[in-house]
Amino acid sequence: MNNDNWEALDGKVNVYVNEEMFNGINEDARNFKITKPSGSVNLNKLCNLIIYNYLEQYIERINHRAEVVYEILQSNGISPDDGKLMDMAKEIAYTDIVAASPSYGSKKRVLSLVIDRDKRATVKEAIFKSFKDIQISVFLRGLIGSYLDLPVYQRERIVYADRIRKIETAIEQHEAVRYKNRESGKIPQFFPSMIEHSKHEYFNYVVGQFDNDRHSTAPVRLANMDDLVLTGVSAVFTDDFETMKEKMLRNGIQFAIQEDQVHTVALTPDGYRNFEKRYLERPEPLTTVFNEDGTVTLTFDCSMFQLEAYFCPFKDNIEIYEVVE
Repeated sequence: MNNDNWEALDGKVNVYVNEEMFNGINEDARNFKITKPSGSVNLNKLCNLIIYNYLEQYIERINHRAEVVYEILQSNGISPDDGKLMDMAKEIAYTDIVAASPSYGSKKRVLSLVIDRDKRATVKEAIFKSFKDIQISVFLRGLIGSYLDLPVYQRERIVYADRIRKIETAIEQHEAVRYKNRESGKIPQFFPSMIEHSKHEYFNYVVGQFDNDRHSTAPVRLANMDDLVLTGVSAVFTDDFETMKEKMLRNGIQFAIQEDQVHTVALTPDGYRNFEKRYLERPEPLTTVFNEDGTVTLTFDCSMFQLEAYFCPFKDNIEIYEVVE
């Protein structure tokens, strides 16, 4: 055991990274709203969440690769004199994964990290139980680089793993949650039903219904649900909740749907070409009719807010716009 490595986790660890990795961590901190009271990004907090919540998955990834390497070494008759073939395989696997991560290459930036005191023992045990001798700064660079290889919505779920577990428990137990909305500061009671990521912006939303006079069906950004707690109150959904949720899933999970309406839009040929090209936050048409005069009539059951926001950039190409109750 390298005592310097062991003690490194008790103080500041300088992790040297390249520009791409440094920018990726900064962007995630902004996107996932991991900030200080001043509003600036909190890279140490984000990296602590990544290290603690992704550590087990990262080690599993190395171990899985090591098993493959072990079989290759064994099939080629390679075996160290002391018989520790798996140790050799794990070292090769670890080196390959670190070299393949976006953290590899020129390292001009530094992440000065301090592991949270209450997590140090767990992190130490997991690392040194799996590896005989390892340089902590290199290991953490590889871990964070591996994390950055994942899709945005998976990274957000890693960062908010504790929050995800509470929400999943509430859904399983049909229980309400209470949280402080990071944007508005309000503390609503909410009945969660599912967690889904937006297909376009890739952030995660908790879909459910508010326990208020209107019983509003809505998505809530996962990153906005601070101080989340289970309340012990049974979740009760209105009769139209599943219908509204289905519409949100089809049109864009980030848009709340309150009304039960069908919108009809007739586009000029240029308008329809814009519709085909502009996929970002585009609602899904229920019907599409190509008219003899070249116009195209579409019907939608999305929210009015989404419809107006989407078609606003080419509203001059709209010939008919009506709402059917």
